[in-house]
Amino acid sequence: MINLSKIITVALLLVLVTSPVAEAKRSSDAAQRKMMRMSNPNSVIQKKTTSKNPVRRSPVKIVLKKSSSSSARVGNSCTLDAWTCEPWNVCSKKNSQTRTCTVSRYSCQLTGGSPRPAMNQSCSFFEELPKRMQSNINLWEALHAEMTQAAKTLVPQGDAGKAGIAKIDAVEMKFLLHFDEYLSLHAEVKNLTLDLQKVWDKDGQITNLENKIKKTEDDFRSIAKVWY
Repeated sequence: MINLSKIITVALLLVLVTSPVAEAKRSSDAAQRKMMRMSNPNSVIQKKTTSKNPVRRSPVKIVLKKSSSSSARVGNSCTLDAWTCEPWNVCSKKNSQTRTCTVSRYSCQLTGGSPRPAMNQSCSFFEELPKRMQSNINLWEALHAEMTQAAKTLVPQGDAGKAGIAKIDAVEMKFLLHFDEYLSLHAEVKNLTLDLQKVWDKDGQITNLENKIKKTEDDFRSIAKVWY
């Protein structure tokens, strides 16, 4: 049998729990518990409530400074020291000489306003030809001494070295023949400084001799230094 007394007791309890009075009491109890936690210094809720928000830092700006040195930038206008020039050519009969100059620094930019080295200039053929000949004479005197020393070096090499000495002797004979003629022309040119036309007439002969002597030098350089 169903126990009517128990059913009635449960029903009364449900009515009490859901009644406005009971709800008000629960709200009051909850408010009291919250006030107690707020007053407690160790309360987790109080720490969350009273803690300050973290300070937001503004983003750091990185500023790249431009280099103050103009040479550090690629594409600067070329200066005179960016050029490399060949030696001046032989002074011509028109009393002028030229040379070739090129930009050797590729980091610069050749513009219309870039300074350029002189690539032609006036000269005196009257004066330059004797100077040119004297310069050649100095070089070829040193070359003849080198030929003599090379032959001496081959002597200790016995019969094998004799073949090298014979080659040097043959080249040296041609060299001395042309060199003696060149010395004679040089003496004539020095005495013709007041007659430009005669100096010009000698120029072709001089140039021809210079080429022949250069050929004998190349022949000497090609001779082996060891003949074992």
